[in-house]
Amino acid sequence: MPNPSKICFPVLNPFLVTRVAGNCDLDEFGHVNNVRYVAWAMDAAWAHSKAIGMSFAEYDRIGAGFVVQRHDFKYLAPVHEGDEVTIATWIDANDGRVRLIRRFEIWAGDDRKCFAGATHMVAIDLKSGRPTRMPKEFVEAYPPAARHG
Repeated sequence: MPNPSKICFPVLNPFLVTRVAGNCDLDEFGHVNNVRYVAWAMDAAWAHSKAIGMSFAEYDRIGAGFVVQRHDFKYLAPVHEGDEVTIATWIDANDGRVRLIRRFEIWAGDDRKCFAGATHMVAIDLKSGRPTRMPKEFVEAYPPAARHG
């Protein structure tokens, strides 16, 4: 079982989710399929947003939300059925205008980083679907995470 306190994350307090890889996560190669890592990352992102009071209902109330502009992920090691993983996410950058970068790491155990990367997001107006200036609620709710030292 992973012990997040033993993992050296690049930020002080990442948001953490744990899960166990199941048979339904596997592909024909017998390891977790690459799209599952992305799904786990996106699930962790939403869990983090909800934990800070930014559910989709809140986005709807504000009239704005974030959508993915691009993903930049690296698959570093396989995850197998039964592996318990820790999914970490944090805000890496927020320009306070339109763009936000959210980072992720997935660890199996305390010593095996399996996945790392970033999702670049853009604030949009929910009615038009077009990019919009980030509401102050987003600037305040999504500050960049504090780094070590």
